[in-house]
Amino acid sequence: MNKAKIVTTENVEYPYNVQIWTSVDGNDWYYSGNGKFCKTLEEAESFANEIERW
Repeated sequence: MNKAKIVTTENVEYPYNVQIWTSVDGNDWYYSGNGKFCKTLEEAESFANEIERW
């Protein structure tokens, strides 16, 4: 089970980081460094929606 969290960064070129959080039981969530840096909020939201459909 995966969920996405959009975090703002200090990077001017890629200000959004979509973090992929993973859980086996739905209670405890872990972030292992996976995700994608995005240029726009719209791009970040689109990627986050794809992650949560997996």
